[in-house]
Amino acid sequence: MSNNQPIYEKLKKKYHKTEPITNFKDLLDRAENIYKSRTAFKLKDKNNQIYNITYKQFKDDIVSLGTSFIENGLLNQKICVIGKNSYKWAVSYIAASIVGIVVPIDKELHSDDVINFMNIASAKCILGDSKNLNLINENISKLENKETTFIYFDLKKGESQNTFDGFIKNGYELVKNGNDKFDKIEIDPNEMKILLFTSGTTGNAKGVALSQNNICSNILSIYGIVKVKRSDLFFSVLPLHHTYECTIGFLLPIYSGASICFCDGLRYIAQNMLEYHPSVILCVPLLLENLHKKIIKNLSKSLPEKYKKDVRKYRARFDEIYRENCLKHTKPYSGMKELIDELYHQGYKLAVVTNKPKINAVTIVNHLFPGKFMYVFGNTVYQPKKPHPCLVQLAMQLMESNKNETLMIGDSNVDIETAINAKIKSVGCEWGFRGKEELVQAGATYTVSKPSDIKDILK
Repeated sequence: MSNNQPIYEKLKKKYHKTEPITNFKDLLDRAENIYKSRTAFKLKDKNNQIYNITYKQFKDDIVSLGTSFIENGLLNQKICVIGKNSYKWAVSYIAASIVGIVVPIDKELHSDDVINFMNIASAKCILGDSKNLNLINENISKLENKETTFIYFDLKKGESQNTFDGFIKNGYELVKNGNDKFDKIEIDPNEMKILLFTSGTTGNAKGVALSQNNICSNILSIYGIVKVKRSDLFFSVLPLHHTYECTIGFLLPIYSGASICFCDGLRYIAQNMLEYHPSVILCVPLLLENLHKKIIKNLSKSLPEKYKKDVRKYRARFDEIYRENCLKHTKPYSGMKELIDELYHQGYKLAVVTNKPKINAVTIVNHLFPGKFMYVFGNTVYQPKKPHPCLVQLAMQLMESNKNETLMIGDSNVDIETAINAKIKSVGCEWGFRGKEELVQAGATYTVSKPSDIKDILK
């Protein structure tokens, strides 16, 4: 290459060729035409046996569900999707965004928040896991549209409620009998087709309107610089209602002809990786750090002594890198800063006990909550880690707090077990990386769905 060649010509050679798409029908048609019989999804049956869904079947399911939507009066309506990462979530998301406007909702939200979003959106339908839909039904009086259609992912056709399987089967029959209403839908690539709600970090959550062209342009941009191979298997762990996971962990592999598998839950990450052998996983720093810790721990147990020094060397290097970058992209969960500020001004004595290295813990806490915590205890060579209660007990001694006056707040089973070992009450935070089920099983005294709920416990 000549040094005199224009820079844009040099850069152009670094990018992968893309085929233009502007909407999700383009995406589906392209995927079916090119990848037809290739595996789009790897799923598990009720016996935990892995089976494949082809690109053709994926498109057929979307067309069938979309056709059922139309026949049930949902054309051009807002359709919510809530639930864990799953094939049914993926099918529902695309079908809803073609027939109407899809509204992805966080499954960990309190039912009041979900209903509020549904009311703001004027939703006519919601699809999801029965766990979430039942909570909404219990508070149906708060829902402005009492005629909202509920479609259950995890119930079987023939049960009293509307089911995903039933809608799919009905759609297949309609298409078989010549119903082509879904195929005739014309999409304006620049009109609103996705309605997201922000986390509400600095105020009330707000609706964000996106077009399919917004998403498709992101897919093409990413594909242009990151070549995704058809042999790649994406492991979907992060919540699909987040645009990051939805675009890169779901829609990008569909464009690329790769395959997708779903995590059974955060506690099953290691097990699922052994089952599926994925080649791509999207992570956030905390998730990656936890995976790294487990790998190092298992290596330390299984490796011959002569190799353990290498593990220690790599661990030390990892700690060094993390220490240098621990403030990057680190921020409190929505509502936590406000809660900490309020508790501090009310005179509560606050301390942090974490298994993070102490130097990193002190850096992060002092940066995010300057002056608010009396003590910050992290991992050192001198004390055992949680769930051992020694650091919690030390904090109680230093703050002159007895067991009845102390409350431990955490988002994992380790935090809850630590509280039990220290013989104090605990609050399990459902918005972390574990979820309510694990916190309850671990023995949490209380569980809360948002930080402001903690104030009610302290009254």
